[in-house]
Amino acid sequence: MCARHVKKQTPSKACTKLLNEAILPHSEVNNAQIVKIIIQYFQELGTPEFQKLAKDISSTCGIIPNNKSYTELSKLIISNPSECDLAEESTMRKVQEIIETIKETKKAESGLKCLSSKMTHETVEALIYKHLFLEALYIDKNSTRALSILRRIQETDDDLKGQLSKLLLDSPKDSQVRRENDISYKQLLDRLDWEVGGDITCSRRTLLHEIRNWLPTLETADPHRLPVLMDKALKYKHMQDPYFYPPIDHCNETIELFRDCKSLLSREERLDRLPIHIKQTLEEHKDEIWYVCYSNNGKYLATGSVDHDIIIYNADDGYSVFRRLVGHSGSIVYLSWSFDDEKLISTSFDQTVRIWDVNTTQCRTLPNQNFFKSYIRIWPAEFVGSNYDFVFGSPDKELAIFDGEGYVLHDFGTEYRIDDITVLSKDLMVAITHSFDILLVRITSSKYEILNTIHVGMRMTAVSHAPNDSTHFLVSAKPDELQVWNVADPLIPYVENKYYGFEGSDFVIRSCLFDEYLVLSGSDNGRIYVWNRKLGNLITTLPGHKSLVNCIASRPNPDNTRSSCEWASGGDDAKVLIWGYNK
Repeated sequence: MCARHVKKQTPSKACTKLLNEAILPHSEVNNAQIVKIIIQYFQELGTPEFQKLAKDISSTCGIIPNNKSYTELSKLIISNPSECDLAEESTMRKVQEIIETIKETKKAESGLKCLSSKMTHETVEALIYKHLFLEALYIDKNSTRALSILRRIQETDDDLKGQLSKLLLDSPKDSQVRRENDISYKQLLDRLDWEVGGDITCSRRTLLHEIRNWLPTLETADPHRLPVLMDKALKYKHMQDPYFYPPIDHCNETIELFRDCKSLLSREERLDRLPIHIKQTLEEHKDEIWYVCYSNNGKYLATGSVDHDIIIYNADDGYSVFRRLVGHSGSIVYLSWSFDDEKLISTSFDQTVRIWDVNTTQCRTLPNQNFFKSYIRIWPAEFVGSNYDFVFGSPDKELAIFDGEGYVLHDFGTEYRIDDITVLSKDLMVAITHSFDILLVRITSSKYEILNTIHVGMRMTAVSHAPNDSTHFLVSAKPDELQVWNVADPLIPYVENKYYGFEGSDFVIRSCLFDEYLVLSGSDNGRIYVWNRKLGNLITTLPGHKSLVNCIASRPNPDNTRSSCEWASGGDDAKVLIWGYNK
């Protein structure tokens, strides 16, 4: 008998009963839903064997995994996106017809004469044109085509046209820089549901998801639903695990899918898997070390000491001494690398700012009289932007931005005593004050301003942020509290988590957001405290220094290699310790 004459199997009563049962007691998910996404997953694997398996399960259980019209819509939008021009009138018309079929089918299924749906032809066109515009601008790098698509958007959708027009005003080169550093720009792309660095397939999947969200509810799973759910489930389990740290650099560690990690390893074994082991001790300084700071590319580590010297180590060469910068006549207070790692800025108790050429060791000395007529104290100073401009703050109520020659670009005229600063991006800086306030400061050359002032109500000693994270910063507060703040929207900042348990100090202790998993802090007792960033629990304390630990810095690891997953600590014992994975 030919295959086309084989009748579809009718599921047995036992099978039907089992499909309608919940997968676990009190669960809202039944077996039929699980089987449906398993069938879909087999279909998506694509090979004839899995396609046959999906067909057999579907026939045996009487479950159709996808709505026919939705499948057609998915193929039209996602399949061969480079060959399917959605801007063509015929393709646009086909998309509209499929959507109308879906709406009519759902209306018939529900028995309603009319079905409430905000999806209109104009809505569909706007969504499609939005993605075509972004694809032309960021994937094809074709601003002419992007402009042509922009002109097709209905005049009634002024808000969308305004947002897209703003993106078009930037040149491709400027756009690349802004995508990396400009918070407001990133927020705009987020609102448009555009994934920076994504390809055309990613764009079309997002488009399909957006269209689906406007449509009536269908008993059809989103594409790749099973792997997405599995990934979310694993991430949720990891969030609940106080010792979880992701495997790195294809090492022998595995993410447990079949069993929970805590049931396999002891606490000691799990701690051994974290990058919290001393790898190297650097003893080049002769006195207390107050500041440690990695270059933006992670290649160099700069350290500043009470012995007046700055030492630059080559982290890629076993932390060999690369440069020794001599010239200050007072303790080193602060260090900051330029965007290109060619220059280093330093401040000292000798009340000078020095801008060093890392390759030649030559420096430009800027005594504080160059800044203001009065003799004020100079504490934190950091490079901003890409022109060697820098910002500095003073406990003598000064906060200002200067060019590399020492000329004032902008004086914020603040009445606050500035204790510390950290530059999150080319657009945003955070400053903490002696009067218990956090200042969020816009530092774009087109507009300098204090965006927000947050009264914390407790004495803060230091502020820092993690490499490549422009939306969070860490505040050290007396007597024994750390706070992680989220400033994805600088106008609506909030505390994301707090950490307790370490021994604070009357001195400045610079803590560290190591990454999205760990928070690190020195202490008055010479130990380093390690917290789970998500849960806030204290994981462990680490011996190593003999006295006060002043500063901790995380090494940028752009290639995500195990050997470069490191951090450094500096203390009053004149030692720099390099920490990472156990050898």
